[in-house]
Amino acid sequence: MLWSSIVVDILLGNILGIALWFVVEPAHIWVSNFAHDFTNDWLCTGCVWLMGNPAGFKLNTELVLFPSHDLLI
Repeated sequence: MLWSSIVVDILLGNILGIALWFVVEPAHIWVSNFAHDFTNDWLCTGCVWLMGNPAGFKLNTELVLFPSHDLLI
């Protein structure tokens, strides 16, 4: 039973690896765009949201400005 799981894992890993090998350029572009969008858009939006007064939370001003200053530059 254990050996069959290992064989299936190896076969599926090889099949997915070979399939990814043929579409490596579009996959690279997609991952790069996703990482760029995530870091620049989502995280900056979250920092700007924290700089305000979200849901009535009182946050330490210096603590909020520190990460937002580094990410927004």
